[in-house]
This record gives sequence, C-alpha cells and structure tokens, in this order.
Amino acid sequence: MNNLIVKLQLVLAACLVILSTNAIAAEQKHIVIYGSTGKAGSNIVLEALARGHKVTAVTRDLKRIKEKFKIDGPVADNFFPVQSDITDIDLVRKTVSGADVVFVAVGYSGSPDNDPVKTVQYKAAKNLIAVAHELGDSAPRIIQFAGTSTLQYRDGYYRDLYPPSKKSSQVGTKEHANSYGHFLTVELYKSESDLGWTIFSPNLTGVAKRGVRTGNFQTTEAIIEFELDESKEFNEFEHLLPLSWEDFGVAILNEIENPQYIRGHFTAHY
Repeated sequence: MNNLIVKLQLVLAACLVILSTNAIAAEQKHIVIYGSTGKAGSNIVLEALARGHKVTAVTRDLKRIKEKFKIDGPVADNFFPVQSDITDIDLVRKTVSGADVVFVAVGYSGSPDNDPVKTVQYKAAKNLIAVAHELGDSAPRIIQFAGTSTLQYRDGYYRDLYPPSKKSSQVGTKEHANSYGHFLTVELYKSESDLGWTIFSPNLTGVAKRGVRTGNFQTTEAIIEFELDESKEFNEFEHLLPLSWEDFGVAILNEIENPQYIRGHFTAHY
C-alpha cells in the first residue's frame, strides 16, 4: 500500500511536469542529492524522479530514506539510496564521481564552540570543491542551498543588517555559526572561477512549510532590489510570498536542465 501511494505521487508529479509551461524537455542526468530526506532535498528527489532523471539520494541513515519515501520493497530503477557523509572527503569522492550534478541542502551541525568554519554547510562546500578539482573536466556541477542571510543588499549581505540584539549577530551562538557559516560558504564558492557551481537562497520570507506545485514563479539573482524598512522586524515583508517547497524543487530542476546561473547566486519568488 505504501509503495502504491509513492507511485501515485510520482505519477501525479509527472503529469504536472508535462502540463506545466515551465517543464523542460532534457536528457537524463545523474543527480546526487545530499540532505535527501529534508524538506528541500526530498522535493528535489520527487521532482527529479518525475522528470526521469537518475537520482542518488544520500543520507547518513538509510532508515530515514525508507521512512521518508515509504519504501518497503524494491525501488525505481533510477532511484539509488546511498548511505554516506558529506564531511568525509573520501566518501564524497566515491559518491559524486560520475554524477552530472550534486545538490546540497544540509542542516546546521557544528561544534561545541559554534565555529562557523566547522559547520556542515562549510565543510560540505570545501569537500565538494576539493573533489571537483580532483575530477577536473568530469567534475559534477554543484548546487548548494544557502540561507536568506546571504542575499545581497546594497554593497554587502542581508546579514550585515542584523541588529546586535539578534543572536545571529552574536559570536559564539549557534545562530551566528549557522548564519556566518552560510556566508563563508558563498564566499568560498565565489573564489572559484573555474568550477561549475550555483547557490540558491530563499527570498526574505523563506520557503513555505506546505504548499502546492504551481510552476508559476520567477527566478532572479539573489539581490534585494527594493529599499528595506530597517525599523521592521526581519522577515516581515508582506508583499513577498514564501515559495512552496514543491516549487522550490521545480526551480532547482529547471536550473539543472536549463542552466541560467552557473557561477551565480539566485532566488525564486512569486
């Protein structure tokens, strides 16, 4: 019964792709997805499978994949659950070799001293960049999810506007490590002029917890182009609607199939 539910979900997603004006006919790609059981990664898994791509879904615990995608038997021919760890460069090398694209959306996991360079997102970027250099022309393209703190505003980053009272501004806190870890990750990629990388950041209202797949949104460079009212609480901008996780998956797959932001940083909004 569980397998039937998953198959029906995939069939529905496939039909929506066909009907959507944003659907793009493309050759099959091998996509490695780190964070495949999270909200971001799981929606990319479903969207990629619906479009006929080969998916390697990476997790540190295979039980989580089985639970997330309701697997209790054989899986689709183009779906490969893999147990691995993005902080282990040897495992990264083994996992991404031969792939066309690697997508990364990892949650915060740092160190007791909350050092930004010890966050998973930063370690992931370092390992992927190192492996990409090793692989040379056969290196996969890297797409990494970053926080809203990395949106560009004026001559700096949105996070530069955080008031001192905000925990993300207080060195030594988990919030600061997470926010600054994303910032360092973006800066690390921007220093790489020869590799194929892309950063995605949500708009100021983030991504909705629940939503629908519309395929009706815009993508732009990750720049805040309007004047912010800095007297407001952050993330309270009523004129922006949060992107649904389903449309987030569409945005990433569209970018994989029809690249617009190679060595770029983009966002999506309604």
